Amino acid sequence: MLDYSQNIKKKCKKYYCTAEELAFADLIVAGYSQEDAYQLIFHPTTMTNPQIRISAKKVASNDRISRYVADMRAIQSAASKTRNIEDDEEISLEGATKENTLRELIKAKSRCTEGDDTWLKIQDRIIAITQMKKDELRDEDNTTHFYLPVTCHTCSLYREHNQKQK
Repeated sequence: MLDYSQNIKKKCKKYYCTAEELAFADLIVAGYSQEDAYQLIFHPTTMTNPQIRISAKKVASNDRISRYVADMRAIQSAASKTRNIEDDEEISLEGATKENTLRELIKAKSRCTEGDDTWLKIQDRIIAITQMKKDELRDEDNTTHFYLPVTCHTCSLYREHNQKQK
């Protein structure tokens, strides 16, 4: 019996399946056909092609395996949506206002499933940007305007100073 890593053991417990079934599902997610994945994992030496096809479909149609495949594909699609831009030449700060950033984040959030890690990260970014907007408004409200008189004779400070000297 093989000793598997803790990661594989956790996945096996989570999806109630064997390590071989997980490997079969991972090959399907990677793009292998069900028959090829079945042959690579289970090594059916005495089976004919129709028997392999039936057995592969039986394993793939298992609810636990199909749920694992669906979860892995969802993770892959979320990862492909959030890829970073590698070239600095592609980055343009034109039109990069907080409002535009918020619009883009809200669009990206609507494409994710609620409660997903990606959804939570986008939600945190939206909260951070809206908090930045509130801070800007507070700074503007705290501005004090001083109006100085046109001539010194009408200034109250000038008058007080003259009275103290007398």
